[in-house]
Amino acid sequence: MRTPTPPHASLSRAEAQEVVRLFAAGVQDPSIALLCASALCVQREQRRELTRRRHYRPREHGSDRGYYQHRYDGTPPCRSCRIAHGREARDRRSA
Repeated sequence: MRTPTPPHASLSRAEAQEVVRLFAAGVQDPSIALLCASALCVQREQRRELTRRRHYRPREHGSDRGYYQHRYDGTPPCRSCRIAHGREARDRRSA
C-alpha cells in the first residue's frame, strides 16, 4: 500500500517563502498558511503582462492643442497657449 504524499512535498519555492512569511505574521495553523500561500502564488501567476504605453507626444506650445494638453495634465497653461486658445475661440465665434 502506498503512503499518501504530504502536501508540503509539492511546494514551490515561492509558496514555501509565503508560508514562512505567514507564520511570521502570526498565522497559527499550518494548513491555513499553506492554503493561503498557494492561492497567493496562483494569483501572482495569473497577473496580466505589462502593456506598452502609448508613445509620448510632446506638448505643442503656442497652439489650441497645447492649451488643452495643459488642461488634461492639470498644469496651468503657459502664456503662448492661452493666447492661441483665445485666438481660436475668437475665430470660432466670428465664423
